[in-house]
Amino acid sequence: MPKITVPGQWYFVVDCLACEKPIPLAEAPSPDEKPDPLQYRTISNLRCPHCGYVWTYAPRQMSRRLVEYMPGDRFQAPILYVFAGIAALSFLAAAFFVARTYR
Repeated sequence: MPKITVPGQWYFVVDCLACEKPIPLAEAPSPDEKPDPLQYRTISNLRCPHCGYVWTYAPRQMSRRLVEYMPGDRFQAPILYVFAGIAALSFLAAAFFVARTYR
């Protein structure tokens, strides 16, 4: 699922007919909170955020799923923060060097 979803949260989803990746539609109650959620309705002209395919989805194509972290995603955010910190420190070092050199 796209990163707009929150791990540990339930969502109503459909699978794209072109790329078969899940498309989250809305947050959903967990099966423990509400075993039989509200009736689904037809969603017209839904664009897949992964491949751009546009289609109309019927209620029987929708389901409720729990979003979970993919094994590689658990470390993605901390690694990106480390790289951003290194880039910021490099920029500051370069700015300090230029300021000291061209006084």
